Amino acid sequence: MKKILGILSIVLIQNIWAETTKVVSPDGKYTAVINTYENDEAFVTVTNKNDKPLAFANFQSQGSEHGKAITSYKWTDDSKFFVFITTSSGGHSPLSTPAYFYSRKSETFRSVDLRAGFSTTGGEFKVDSNDVITVSGAPEGTGLLDATEQKVSLSNLDSVRDDETQE
Repeated sequence: MKKILGILSIVLIQNIWAETTKVVSPDGKYTAVINTYENDEAFVTVTNKNDKPLAFANFQSQGSEHGKAITSYKWTDDSKFFVFITTSSGGHSPLSTPAYFYSRKSETFRSVDLRAGFSTTGGEFKVDSNDVITVSGAPEGTGLLDATEQKVSLSNLDSVRDDETQE
């Protein structure tokens, strides 16, 4: 807990102004808190109903040109996953819009792109069922313009061991 609070303090000192968006899970037990700073870069924290931080993801960068902004987000209907799409804060690779998710089971943030083996494009996603999302994705080794619709099971991605990914 001290580590999380210390990191939050450092982040808030570096970027004083932030817009805060709170996204409550459908079951009301969890909240995703998205702080978006004046450079559009984001810091996300998931808390429980007592406001205890469970996990965070920092998408800020030094120089404010290599971080990520969060463009769309949603909890799954069963509240097991918080899914969001990002884009580069510096305008780099505008077609690349990496997707991430928070898992209640593992209490961590994960990259959809790294675990599924494709690059998310298009900046949008659809929640099809409690753990399946649809995104536009370009398979590894192809160009971003070769993206096709990809259905992804977040439960399957969450079960991939960390040593099997590039995270």
